Amino acid sequence: MVKKLHINPSVLPAQGIEILQLCKGLQELMLDIVVDSTYDRSRLYGLLNALRITTLSMNLTSSFCGPTIFLPDLHLLHRIECLHLTNTWVSWCGLFIGLQELCQLTHLSFHVCPPGELLHIEVLFEILNRFWRLWVVILWWMEYQESEKIYSHLNEQDLVDHRIVVFNTVHFTEFHGAPVNSFWELAESVVQWREMNHSTFDMPPTTSFPTLPL
Repeated sequence: MVKKLHINPSVLPAQGIEILQLCKGLQELMLDIVVDSTYDRSRLYGLLNALRITTLSMNLTSSFCGPTIFLPDLHLLHRIECLHLTNTWVSWCGLFIGLQELCQLTHLSFHVCPPGELLHIEVLFEILNRFWRLWVVILWWMEYQESEKIYSHLNEQDLVDHRIVVFNTVHFTEFHGAPVNSFWELAESVVQWREMNHSTFDMPPTTSFPTLPL
């Protein structure tokens, strides 16, 4: 009967695997456990592949060995519609790990490093061109950054698309997995507001969106 589940880093791999074995009807999963053995990693992958999850958040480094992975090889990802990756290196090596081949995604979210350093625009270009069902791409910026600089960087690279939403990572924990007002729903609201107001990168007034993580 469990539909949504968060397995946090304090849970041991064996415990996490046992929990997942009980959750046959799981739809949304936040996976933060650290899997450090080939045996546990194989068992975890087998379990995830058997589930019918449509919304997934995970740390690739702790679960699947990091930047050496090729995402299309993880068959479970081909059924995912909403995907959040907590690793900042996704913003610069996304093409190398095959992120652009997950064309069925409707929602994509990942953290970014300062623009001009580790945000490779080509990743976003490929995503926006290939993802035919895409609704929103969320870029989570660090506390020491400014969202305006990221939008300016995108403008300078001629990458202007109302589906790109920039949120402050300070609020990530607050919104991550919230049962009602999740960051997915909030990002969708921003995109819808932009469509109604014929805007590209403007953000709604906070009076209308009091929970907006600016």
